[in-house]
Amino acid sequence: TVTVSTVIHTYFTMFRINQGQFYGMEGFSPSTIIKKIILLQIIFYLMASLFLGLIGTIGGIGYSFQLLFDSTKLSFGFGEGYIPIVSFTLSSFPCAYMVSWIIKRAKKCLDYVSTIYILHLFLCWINNHFPSNWDWWIVNFCSFLIMAVLSEYLCIRKEMKVIKLDHNINLDDLSSDDDLNNSDLDDND
Repeated sequence: TVTVSTVIHTYFTMFRINQGQFYGMEGFSPSTIIKKIILLQIIFYLMASLFLGLIGTIGGIGYSFQLLFDSTKLSFGFGEGYIPIVSFTLSSFPCAYMVSWIIKRAKKCLDYVSTIYILHLFLCWINNHFPSNWDWWIVNFCSFLIMAVLSEYLCIRKEMKVIKLDHNINLDDLSSDDDLNNSDLDDND
């Protein structure tokens, strides 16, 4: 006989199994998602600033927030425009590693990387103007692709590692399982 409590228990058991498929065993937690987004955005700007500072020092240009947020500073047309281009491209590599380390799921990497670049677009728009030059769009799209693909690749490599199992089988455990299976067969006759 099927009771209401059995149906409810089965439903919630199925919900927990499916919940682990999409959100992991910790479940859906908006506060955790927001914390990860903020952390990844900070890491993105720290890495970009680090590379802008290093490459700018080599190129003889001082660091400024204009290099981070002004789309007109990023250009293939003049020498100083290459500093943010190289910086944003190079910063996508360590950021991809950090995304894979923090997120730990290949399915979620594209979502978080997209969020990083959408927020970057909005911050550029708020600080100066909407990016209208093609150089900015090409560089950020290429950096986005590098970060998304590399972070997913790193996560997949972690997920595909061999799971080590304990191969020491206790024979007493096997015999108790066989007794249970045999008693089930006897009840069906």
